[in-house]
Amino acid sequence: MGFHEFQNWEAQIIKTVIESFFVAIHQGKLIARVGRTTLNKTSLPDQIKKHYAVSGRTETTPLNTLLLR
Repeated sequence: MGFHEFQNWEAQIIKTVIESFFVAIHQGKLIARVGRTTLNKTSLPDQIKKHYAVSGRTETTPLNTLLLR
């Protein structure tokens, strides 16, 4: 048993980490590293823009509504 790499695994894990640990990351209580990406309070807004963008605009979700006002 082990990690079976799949297409876009980093993006999928980043989105899962953001969705699962948003409050802790936003409050600066958690820093997570996925591949070469570090998720922390400073990088969170850019990562949300990157991973929740739809056709050149940012998708409206509860997460980015809080951060992108």
